Amino acid sequence: MVKQMARVVERLFKLRVNERGQVFSPDILIAVVIFLAALVFFYIGSNSIFAQEDLFEMRSEADEVLHSTMNSLVFSQGKPVNWDEGQVQNVSFFGLADERNIVDQNKIVTLINFLDNNYLYTKERLGIGKFSFKLRVIDFNGSILYSSTRTFTNTRLEQGLRRIVSLNGTQVTLEGVVAFER
Repeated sequence: MVKQMARVVERLFKLRVNERGQVFSPDILIAVVIFLAALVFFYIGSNSIFAQEDLFEMRSEADEVLHSTMNSLVFSQGKPVNWDEGQVQNVSFFGLADERNIVDQNKIVTLINFLDNNYLYTKERLGIGKFSFKLRVIDFNGSILYSSTRTFTNTRLEQGLRRIVSLNGTQVTLEGVVAFER
């Protein structure tokens, strides 16, 4: 495209002034430069828009995954119900609830242990997909009671969701965080 524009400009320079007036003028050259600058500006702008759209779709997907995972953890007991007494390989899906919004301390400790020691298999059973995951339990003073040791590196996106649950008769915050690592 640039070569074609260069040929057009070259032809314009070769034109001669005839008897009726001037064929080539600096105005044409300025108009061509402005036109090319506008094309470059819109090309760069469109790439930025596509990148923002990709990030928006990733945020939406992360939000869906996080809500689904946290709902499963808070509202179900898991399968089998006593999964916290066995090996991670025997778990169909995880759930921390004794009842709706009332979580079992042993299941929290076991899940965090599985996340720390058998991360990939546990992540697969949680249904996290391409995202990384960590879990924390925080009391209302802001102290972390339980936390997986997973750290995220070089993230493109990090998103968290908090749920208020009852643990041993005390209200605490169960926080799940997903991240997309490059």
